[in-house]
Amino acid sequence: MNAEKMDNLWEKYIAIADIAEYQKKYLKTLGKLLMQEISFLYKIYAYVLEEHEQEISERSANNVYFEIEDNTYILRTDNGGIVLKKEAMQKLIIDMIGLFEDILPLGSVVDLKKEGIIEDKEIENFRVVITKRFLGTGEGCYYPYGGVVYPLGIAGSGNVLSFTPAMIEKVIYRGYEDELEEVFLYQMKMELIINQRRKSMGFANADERKRFFEQMQRENVKNGQKG
Repeated sequence: MNAEKMDNLWEKYIAIADIAEYQKKYLKTLGKLLMQEISFLYKIYAYVLEEHEQEISERSANNVYFEIEDNTYILRTDNGGIVLKKEAMQKLIIDMIGLFEDILPLGSVVDLKKEGIIEDKEIENFRVVITKRFLGTGEGCYYPYGGVVYPLGIAGSGNVLSFTPAMIEKVIYRGYEDELEEVFLYQMKMELIINQRRKSMGFANADERKRFFEQMQRENVKNGQKG
């Protein structure tokens, strides 16, 4: 997504963010600095999930600091920042990743991390063609990607593997994209993350995962497919 659309999306998110108004001016700056810092966002998300007896301090390439002090979570620059409780910081980081992370176009070919998918160590890679995006109905969570195994998978066969960006080990081929792709991504992120307040399945807890799969099973039955 181009910089203009990303900035616009971030402005709309700030407007509805459950953060004190006096902190929103700092949030605007932090977002602009972290739009290209996805690996840093994943790193500090992992810190938020853990329990810490000592103070934590991390700095991004753009000089954004993440700190944990006495169960208080801080995201700042040298000119100011935001202070949140754990749950609020966790939600913010999840939303930032969802908004800022690159989404590959249809037709892209990727190698997925084998852990948790296949146990055969002799298989060199697990290659998938992206055939669907933003899977999931209703509330709660969604899968950013759906795909079929390369080169044997057949789109439309029902054997679609759902996965998240964090499961991608390597991008082999990036599919076709144009201005329509930019508009589509903008609209989908606006609807799912900002309007519906949903998140990627990569950040779902056990209860959220259970509800998601139960809902998908009901949809499959409704559509005449086997559960």
